[in-house]
Amino acid sequence: MAKYRNDPRWITVKYPVKAHNGAVLIPAGARALYYPLTKTFLVGDAAEEAWRRFESEAADEAFTTGNWS
Repeated sequence: MAKYRNDPRWITVKYPVKAHNGAVLIPAGARALYYPLTKTFLVGDAAEEAWRRFESEAADEAFTTGNWS
């Protein structure tokens, strides 16, 4: 599958940051799903669910466009 600059990716947070809704403070050293385009973070079950949905949609796109490798 092709990877793009603004695709979400898993990172280890270097500094404490707020999650996408601002209610959760993500501590330094935690694993979070990062969205570069909006500069937002997800953690926990929401991040796992968002990652699975992204992977599924990316695989569908690659398969239907013939970019599967």
